Amino acid sequence: MPKVVSVETAVAPLQLEHGVGAVEGKWIVKTIDNVLVRVTTDDGITGTSYIWLPTARQTLETPETATIMIAERAVRSLAEQFVIGEDLFTTERIYTRINADAGHLGLGMVTKAHSAIDMAMWDAMGKVAGLPLYKMLGGHKEEVPVYSNELLMSTHLPPDELGEVARGLAAKGFRGLKLPFGVFKDVPVSLDVARIKAVREAIGPDVKIMLDTAARLPVDELIRRMRMIDDLDIAWVEDPVPADQIDNLRKIKSALKTPVATGEGVWGTRHFRRLFEANAVDIALFEPMRVGGITGCQKVAALASEFDVMITPHVYPDLGVQLIAGFSSGLMAEYLPWWSRLFKNPIEAHNGFVSARQTPGIGWEFRDEFFAKSAT
Repeated sequence: MPKVVSVETAVAPLQLEHGVGAVEGKWIVKTIDNVLVRVTTDDGITGTSYIWLPTARQTLETPETATIMIAERAVRSLAEQFVIGEDLFTTERIYTRINADAGHLGLGMVTKAHSAIDMAMWDAMGKVAGLPLYKMLGGHKEEVPVYSNELLMSTHLPPDELGEVARGLAAKGFRGLKLPFGVFKDVPVSLDVARIKAVREAIGPDVKIMLDTAARLPVDELIRRMRMIDDLDIAWVEDPVPADQIDNLRKIKSALKTPVATGEGVWGTRHFRRLFEANAVDIALFEPMRVGGITGCQKVAALASEFDVMITPHVYPDLGVQLIAGFSSGLMAEYLPWWSRLFKNPIEAHNGFVSARQTPGIGWEFRDEFFAKSAT
């Protein structure tokens, strides 16, 4: 069996066209820093992946942040201690060993770095097996519906203009649109509600609307605001409170017609069981780089299936399509174009669906210049 002989890393920063993520006017995401990872086996098979971190640095010429340097170093350190020299197909053993060791530090950067390695190993495993990832995970479906999060860059617009942007995205065939709600304190409630109503009017009844509240509102206030638009057939309200507030999640879930989605901020997999057992969530929205890569995604998907909870990954559009296609509990994949420039072959939606790639592994191909620039 092939063994891992090297794990290379490269930092690939991407400048955003529009700054996003203002919190009371003090912090705006300008750049997405990415750590690219390439695993190579003794028979020359390679697998690739990436993890990402938002940053407020204004230009790509600004020195890299400490966090991205720590993330890159963490990938290398875990690779040296737990991965290099191991059989490529021992992802579960590596997952167990790294999680046991992480008990001394807690989850967080260790999990993120491990996830990067795990995703790259699965990419290489698919190439060895000659199978696309979704078939290695179960091959549940061939096509995946995709929703767009591109309204995130337009939520400063007045309702009529936001509606026009939404209409344009719906015309491209997206099956759903996601936008913030109740996130910015300087936005009056009436304006926030008017924007959602304008989007619904613009796109009609057949395109889903998802709302991301980013856990910014007190529980009773969130319920009050959501009831103002509960009749607009909202597909889900995302992160209404932090995912560890299980009692509050249950309160919100029972008070609204709108389904509750949460989980993108959950590190590891065990908390998802607590959420499911408490009947505190309708949709598990997990982050592949926070749960232990594809090995962790398998565990979340299996748990969700047992509790009849649907799953959707947070961002990672190319990987998300493979995950949703592979799992029976898969719902929709999220599309946000920030990472398209990393790839020679970014995904493309047709009539709101993306066909799962049939090429072995995850199917993404990084542009050569990113690794050539800074691979070590």
